[in-house]
Amino acid sequence: MKKICFLTLNGFVPWGGSEDLWHQTAIVLHKKGFSVYVICMDWKQRESAHIKELEDLGVKIIRMPFLNTFYNKVRRALKPIFGDRQSIFLKKAIRYINPDFVAHTNLAPRGGDVLAPVVKAKIPYLIDVQLADEFLWHTVTAEMVACYKKANGVYFLSDKNKHAAEKQLGVRLENAKRHYNPIKIYEKNSVLEIDGPVKFACVARMGVEHKRQDLLLEILATENWKNKSWELYFVGSGEHLQSLKNLTKMYGLEQKVFFKGQVTDIAAIWQECHALLLPSMYEGMSLAVMECMKAARVAIVTNAGGNKEFITDGDDGFIAEAATFDLYAKAMDRAWDQLSNWPSIGLKAQQRVNKMVPADAATYFAEEIISYL
Repeated sequence: MKKICFLTLNGFVPWGGSEDLWHQTAIVLHKKGFSVYVICMDWKQRESAHIKELEDLGVKIIRMPFLNTFYNKVRRALKPIFGDRQSIFLKKAIRYINPDFVAHTNLAPRGGDVLAPVVKAKIPYLIDVQLADEFLWHTVTAEMVACYKKANGVYFLSDKNKHAAEKQLGVRLENAKRHYNPIKIYEKNSVLEIDGPVKFACVARMGVEHKRQDLLLEILATENWKNKSWELYFVGSGEHLQSLKNLTKMYGLEQKVFFKGQVTDIAAIWQECHALLLPSMYEGMSLAVMECMKAARVAIVTNAGGNKEFITDGDDGFIAEAATFDLYAKAMDRAWDQLSNWPSIGLKAQQRVNKMVPADAATYFAEEIISYL
């Protein structure tokens, strides 16, 4: 029985949109009879129910402890003597599993250090890139470049991400390929009549440096927007939640802006809301955007990640060229001016995402992995 290992060291949040692909692909491969392993961070009490689901199915989970204690800081200082603890842990885990194939989920162009024991053991692997951007430059090493060039495939969610990774690495990736994240909304939502306030949703981690939710509040606090009939629902959690609540109060928007927290039923959000507001600085291909489109709703976004591959401004959504106050405010104004056309814009968006994304993205990715065995 072939052994496949998913290697994901997301230490930002216990679960996010970038986890859905490997999680569902692991289930597909397990059901096909492969022996599936997962190496992930140990979130202890905060661990996502998705990990327990995999464990209950029979997927083997290897949890790596967070290495940010005082003891580990001392160890890092003494790294030349004792070695790097993460590398030691991964080396032992890979040796224990002895996988036939490894799929590593990361932010590009990272991963050279994580995949070092895999490369050294000459185990075939692929890199599942969930995000790459020109704003997040990393120090390039020969190890990093070699890691990307030697991979069986480097999978990107958008051409823009591929371009950003190649630019940072300074090489063309002949092994670059395309993949897609699974969309959680499976049934077509009816186009809602707007018979009350326009309901905006911002579905994203509360991380302002990435999603720029502060711009939404700043724009909506202007005289241009204060007198319009709208409501905004923030959906998600994160380190900047309190900051955004403080901004909401400072701008006097408490009666129009609401925080719904983490929500598992995304379809329910789009049964209620009409449009997505997401002024991201950078993206892979936002799952929130694809879910909005799948639900036949209107996405108002920035030129980040694959948004321009999925949306034509003014036709099946609206795009600001960058995440700035002026540019995003103009995109919101353009969208509002076409409010009466939102039902048809939403239907066009739904048709486009259905055409572009495989009906079962996890099975598509699983077949890619199987092709390397």
